[in-house]
Amino acid sequence: MSDTTTAEDILYFDAFTEIGPRRHKHPAHPWRLDELRAEMDHCSISGALVSYTQSVNYDPQFGNRELSRMLEPHNHLFPVWNVMPAHTGEFPGARELRREMGGNGIAAVALHPRTNAWDWDRDYSRDLLEMLGDTETLVILRRTEFDDLDELDRFLERFPRLPVLLTGAVWTEQRRVIPLVRRHRQLHLSFERFQIHYGPEFFHREGLGERMVFASHAPVMSAGAHRCYFDYAALPVGAKRAAAGGNLVRLLKGLCPPENRVNADEDDLMAAARHGRPLPTLLIDMHMHILHEGMNGAGEAYRMENGGPGGVFPLLKRLGCDGGGFMSWNGTVSGD
Repeated sequence: MSDTTTAEDILYFDAFTEIGPRRHKHPAHPWRLDELRAEMDHCSISGALVSYTQSVNYDPQFGNRELSRMLEPHNHLFPVWNVMPAHTGEFPGARELRREMGGNGIAAVALHPRTNAWDWDRDYSRDLLEMLGDTETLVILRRTEFDDLDELDRFLERFPRLPVLLTGAVWTEQRRVIPLVRRHRQLHLSFERFQIHYGPEFFHREGLGERMVFASHAPVMSAGAHRCYFDYAALPVGAKRAAAGGNLVRLLKGLCPPENRVNADEDDLMAAARHGRPLPTLLIDMHMHILHEGMNGAGEAYRMENGGPGGVFPLLKRLGCDGGGFMSWNGTVSGD
C-alpha cells in the first residue's frame, strides 16, 4: 500500500469557498468572511480562493470590487471575480477587463452563463473567453451552469487553452465525468460533492493526479469533512501534497498562501485526522454500503470503486473503526 503518512509541510489551499448572503438560508448557517476565516483556521487550511454571492446575484462589477476590498487585509485569501461578456455594457471589453484584473491581482474567475443569462456559444462571448484562454486564467465552472455534461464537453472542446476547474459535480455522475477528465487535459475537478469511494486513489492510479484540486465550498459546507477525504486517502505524500494545494498553485502560476497555517489549539482527535491516523476514540459507523468482493458497481447510477470487504474494511481501520457486521446496499451482510 502507498505511504499514507501526511507530512507536516503539506499545505491545504482551498480552490472554492463562497461568502455572502444566500437565498433560503437557515439563520444560523454561516456566510460571512469572519466565519469563513474561523473555519479555515480551525481546519488548518492555509489559504483560499474566495467567491462572493453578490458578484452573481447583484451587479457583478460592484460585487467584484467589493470582494477585493474585503479581502485586501488578508494575504492568504484571493478574490474570484465573476465575469461576463461586454455586449450589454455591464462589463468592459476583454482588453480593458484584462488590465483591470491584472491591477487587482485576479488570478481566477468564475463564469455563470446560465445564472446570469448569457450564452457562451455566441460571437459576443468570444473575446472574453479567448482572452481568458490567451492568459491561461483559471476559470471556475459550476456543474449547474450547464444543462448537461455534453454542453460542458463542447465548451472544453471549443476553448482548449482555457484551464477549467469544475465544481459541484456529484458522485452519481462519475461514469460521465471521469471520461471528460481523461479527454480534456485542461479540465480539473474538485471533490466537495464528487466524494467517490477511493476517488483520490483511483485518479492517482489512472495518471490523473494533477487534475485533483482540493475544494470545500466553505462555509456553505464543512471544510473539515473535505480535508478528511484527502487526509485519509492512501496516496504517496507527493501526490497528496499536489492535490491539497500544489495543483492549484500551478494553475494560479505560482500564487500561493504565504505560510502553512496549522491550528495550534487542535485537540488529539483533530491532530490524528490531520495526519490521516486512526482516531483515538471509539468510532461507530452507523451507515455504509458494501458490495461483493471485487465489485465496483452498486447498481443504477452508483459506482463504488473497490467496494467489497477488501476495500471497505481497510479504510475503516485507517479511520479507527473495527466494527463487525454491516448491511450493504444490495442486501448482503459482511462480518468479521
